[in-house]
Amino acid sequence: MATVKGDKASGDEPAVQANQVTPATASVADAVSPPAPPVAVRTYRDTLYTSRTLILPDDRTLAVAKGIVTALADDAVAVQCLSTHPDLEPVE
Repeated sequence: MATVKGDKASGDEPAVQANQVTPATASVADAVSPPAPPVAVRTYRDTLYTSRTLILPDDRTLAVAKGIVTALADDAVAVQCLSTHPDLEPVE
């Protein structure tokens, strides 16, 4: 019968035998879901105010901050309102 000699542990670490199997751990990268596709937004610059709240026809609000306001490209009401507003110009 063969004897397996374990490595000596330093301090209070337990000795690990050469033939001992340690369980594999899943990495954080494996647990992360795939990245979402980029969301298309429309950005406009407010030429009159650096900060204000715009109220859309459907009673939603859009905030102008630092002279910039954004809306999702597929939000037809917001894009139409922003594109026709006299104080806003599109940023490309």
